[in-house]
Amino acid sequence: MRLMLLALILCANTAFARTEPAESVAAPEEIVVSGERAGPRMWQISKGDHILWVLGTPGPLPKKMNWRSDDLERAVQDSQQVLAGFTVKPKINLFNALPLYLQYRRVIQLPDKQTLQEWLAPPLYERFSALKAKYLPKEKDLERRRPLFVLQALGRSARDAAGLDNHVNVTAEVIRLADKHNVEVVRQTTRLDDPKEVLKEVSAMPKESEVSCFTAGLNTLESDVTAMKARANAWSLGDVATLRELQSQLKLNELRDACEEAISSAPTLKAALAQARATWLNTAMQALDKNSSTVALANMEELLRENGFLAQFRARGYKVEGP
Repeated sequence: MRLMLLALILCANTAFARTEPAESVAAPEEIVVSGERAGPRMWQISKGDHILWVLGTPGPLPKKMNWRSDDLERAVQDSQQVLAGFTVKPKINLFNALPLYLQYRRVIQLPDKQTLQEWLAPPLYERFSALKAKYLPKEKDLERRRPLFVLQALGRSARDAAGLDNHVNVTAEVIRLADKHNVEVVRQTTRLDDPKEVLKEVSAMPKESEVSCFTAGLNTLESDVTAMKARANAWSLGDVATLRELQSQLKLNELRDACEEAISSAPTLKAALAQARATWLNTAMQALDKNSSTVALANMEELLRENGFLAQFRARGYKVEGP
């Protein structure tokens, strides 16, 4: 079920860097970093003398990187709360786990025992075949899987080939620091009370929307392994200027817009995502009112996008200062 959500919430936890890398991005072998890195400095959002420190959390990071931030630890130590980002989780228990798993296994497969070669237009299938040969040459199950879930598998393998993974868990490290300094951690989780209905909506997703998301994902994988590494390394080096440059120069909306269109045909999941974002923003504003200092985590994409959290704080009159 988590894998299903990961495939669908591409816009919230992006699996890839997006399209067309900037001219100034170096070649992959020139930007690999290892050793201890501090990551980016934090944004400072203030209301009077109350401060909210916001750390943008990344996607996958370089495999050999060790992450540590003395500035972050000092901010956590001086704060009254840590807001540990938001998640959307399905409600699963002993009674519904097996039926949901069986339903999930059906949903990820193409309908009527079709294959991708039958489902996709020939030029698109040829592009998929080339990427499969590059990243998953021995994987046989993809041919009967729905495009969203094929895209998830290809993205995971592409990240691995680029020397990136999720071994550095920024959220877990921040929570460890909060526990170390006896600071309250607020975990924000939006529950999907009816995951069966979500799976039904995914199963009924229009083919055109799913193929559009799949096409945008292939565009990304064909052109942006370099940009994927550039984003990861920019975060690890604390280079927010490069992160902003990539955000503004890449065609970042293509994949997000196409996959959000696909998600819009699953209204239960779409509503849960909107609720999760609203809850994060409201909780952050309440913390600003109550605490002299708060540390909050948010996905870097959610912070920097055109109508992201930083833009919403500014629109509400808060003072936003960033790295």
